[in-house]
Amino acid sequence: DSTEVATADLKAHASGLEERPPPGPYDVEAEDPLSGGCIADAAVLTWASADAEASPAAAALPMQLARRHLDEGVFEATLQRYSEAESWGLSMDFSDGVTVYVTKVHGGGALAAQRYNAAQAAEEARIRAGDYVLEIDGVTGGGQKFAELLKQGLERRLKIRHPIEETYRVHKNGRSLGMELQYPPKHGVAVCLTQVASDGAVRASGADIAAGDRVTKVNGIPGAGEDLVRMMSQSE
Repeated sequence: DSTEVATADLKAHASGLEERPPPGPYDVEAEDPLSGGCIADAAVLTWASADAEASPAAAALPMQLARRHLDEGVFEATLQRYSEAESWGLSMDFSDGVTVYVTKVHGGGALAAQRYNAAQAAEEARIRAGDYVLEIDGVTGGGQKFAELLKQGLERRLKIRHPIEETYRVHKNGRSLGMELQYPPKHGVAVCLTQVASDGAVRASGADIAAGDRVTKVNGIPGAGEDLVRMMSQSE
């Protein structure tokens, strides 16, 4: 049996399937704590990644794009708002503790992100759902650092990378998928991989994933974090 997993790849490594609450970051729009998520058996997984490093395994997987090309998707966006009470116009997931994953760019055109996007002639220079924020004002480290920076100030310079999407077919053969996952309770459109077990079905499939990768679809179907987890658990 197999499951198809689509991912938004940043990169994941080792362990079983258990519910693990994240280490404290929260959604910028609501400032709510993230909740943990988990899966058991398995699924075709679609990944989204921000990792620019190629790995030896990548050459053996023809469906993958060479990660060296990802540097072409990096750009800087300067967001400006009129007051600290104004939203930046983005919902974000801080689950991997290294980057920030943009889960939604709010519409309407009146907020900082929308004003920035409207001023960009090139589509590739616009912020969109699924992007990874790598730095804010030259600061790296993601998680709480980024959350604190975004709580204050009227201008922020974001270094952003568009993700690369890859799809893997995972054959369970009676094993668990072997992944630990977490996802935000609000605005979650993907599941963050925190660990991938060396003896699970995902690792055995040769899927080139690492901590920070996000599952965005299961068997071609997108969904909220809890929906993706349920589909992976129910797959035969």
